[in-house]
Amino acid sequence: MLNRNQVAVVMSTYNGEKYIREQINSILTQEDVDIHLFIRDDGSKDSTLSIIKEFDMKYANIHLMLDGQNLGPAVSFMHLLYQINGYDYYAFADQDDIWKKRKMITGIQRIQSKDEPALYCSNQILYIDGKETGYRFESAPPTDYLSTLFANKISGCTMLFNDKLFRILVNEQKRVSDEILRLRMHDTWVMLVADLMGTIVYDNESYIDYRIHSNNTVGVKTKSTFEIIKTTLKHLNNKKALAWRRCTANEIINKLSIKDERKRKTIEKLSNVYTLHNKIELFKDKGILEKSGLSKYVYFTYILLGWL
Repeated sequence: MLNRNQVAVVMSTYNGEKYIREQINSILTQEDVDIHLFIRDDGSKDSTLSIIKEFDMKYANIHLMLDGQNLGPAVSFMHLLYQINGYDYYAFADQDDIWKKRKMITGIQRIQSKDEPALYCSNQILYIDGKETGYRFESAPPTDYLSTLFANKISGCTMLFNDKLFRILVNEQKRVSDEILRLRMHDTWVMLVADLMGTIVYDNESYIDYRIHSNNTVGVKTKSTFEIIKTTLKHLNNKKALAWRRCTANEIINKLSIKDERKRKTIEKLSNVYTLHNKIELFKDKGILEKSGLSKYVYFTYILLGWL
């Protein structure tokens, strides 16, 4: 019998009692791989932890991590990832979706031939009131670092990555700071690292029912210009929240050694929007404007005010 790939699935939970049984069962029944499910509860107030403990007692391949802290989802996911080692592939799981049986093996087959750090990600089937209502994306969304820096479209729950990418993400000198994770979700950082340091394989098919409910609409709705301005005004007293793109670009420069000179110079421009030279360069760079998804007027305003 051939050795099967060992996959570490990383899940952060918080008040997920309503759907978590169905999700865990769908993860445990993945085909043609050996699953090891690592769960960190982020301070649930409902029966989520009791449900997880039931599974933990029953299955040897479920590992429950508890430290009593409420870190927020992005920090929780990454802190859990840092505690894991020794697997062929790694994946993130939300607490409320449903995985198709071949989700993991499909991702593995798409990146197993890659010699460099590699990330697989996919489309999502929107799941509302117990029914599949169609795909999230009709065509492939952008996965390049610039598009991701401005507005990541890829959900962590669709990701699977190899050991080479894992080792970059967990390297103590290259780990993303908790401060950035409080500004951006963990999946944004993983996408950035994958594109800048390796390769991304996107699958427009989906092997996940992405459950939509009142507490889970992150990443689905596209913001209008009015909503972008409204959000900006809301954060006027928080300079880092306003300038999360610049903060993230700075984090990239400080943590990653980018070999592609063009990419590195672009990130450097975005990491310092206060100098007159860089402002002029950003005004002139139509490529960044196009990738930003912002209207020309919002883009120019953000540059002028140092909010990019």
